[in-house]
Amino acid sequence: RETKQANNLEYLILGNHFELKEGGFYFGLSSIKSDVMRYARTTLKGMETGLYDWVAHPDLYLRDYPEYDDTCRDAARQICRAAKALKMPLEYNLLGLRAITEGRFIGLGYPHRAFWETAAEEGCHVIMSIDAHTPMHLGDTTYYDMGLENIRALGLTLIEGLPHREPQAVNCAQR
Repeated sequence: RETKQANNLEYLILGNHFELKEGGFYFGLSSIKSDVMRYARTTLKGMETGLYDWVAHPDLYLRDYPEYDDTCRDAARQICRAAKALKMPLEYNLLGLRAITEGRFIGLGYPHRAFWETAAEEGCHVIMSIDAHTPMHLGDTTYYDMGLENIRALGLTLIEGLPHREPQAVNCAQR
């Protein structure tokens, strides 16, 4: 909280990539049920801190996971219910959509339709992000258009910006 205030940060995004311990496990490599449940548990812990404004790629655990089983459904349900209760949007990640389309995941990949069907059932709000890892991604609207189409087809509520925040003028000269 202090870091957020001291640096006048507008928002913080919860991107649960690694388990925080020596040699932390990368959750995108989840391949067994215990990995999935560890991801869900640590994501929920992060969400409950109240520090974060949305959850980045909440279905990251499906990147390399081989099948959408009961464990995946349970993790999705827990994350989506918490997001709804906390009024925390979930990010529909366009970098993942690009990777799926290009065949770069060995597992189910993300965003995964079944996860987002659960998000729709639970009434979650969605924020869409390019997650650009290269400037080229910013100018390519292909995946943005695909993402919008997918979100609409699922009946999800897409939000732009963070409605619970008032825009504030920032004096960039002081940064």
